[in-house]
Amino acid sequence: MHCRLFFTVEKLLTFFKEPLFICDQDFETKEEVLHFLCHCINEQYQMPNNFEALVFEREAFFGTDFLPMVAFPHPNVLIGSETVIAVAHLKKPIFWYKQSVRLVFLLVIAEQDHLKAKSLNDHLIKICTSSEKVNELIATNDFITFIHHLKE
Repeated sequence: MHCRLFFTVEKLLTFFKEPLFICDQDFETKEEVLHFLCHCINEQYQMPNNFEALVFEREAFFGTDFLPMVAFPHPNVLIGSETVIAVAHLKKPIFWYKQSVRLVFLLVIAEQDHLKAKSLNDHLIKICTSSEKVNELIATNDFITFIHHLKE
């Protein structure tokens, strides 16, 4: 039997925060995107001093752009006191590791949420395997509309 993943808007809003939904940004490299998103998270949440280094360390192992137009970077370890996801919605695609990306989900998974995070990751990957859904997400600059697209 296969379990269907289901996330309500309310549940998604526990992970996604409007101040961390950054639209129409113009970057030239993935390093610029990662630095910017790490900075945004650090402004909102108390992260360890090596937070950004852990994100870059993980990215150096293997690129996180395993789906077309989307990247899922994250620190190399579970950190932080709360699970949070920052989203960069890029004006134009940038080359990541193997392909071009327009949507970046920087996932910070708190240690106490590691079991819940698998279903969240699976849900995001399932949504983003649909090129139609990715195009909807890319076309959306409104946070609540974006979350509604993610829940489907």
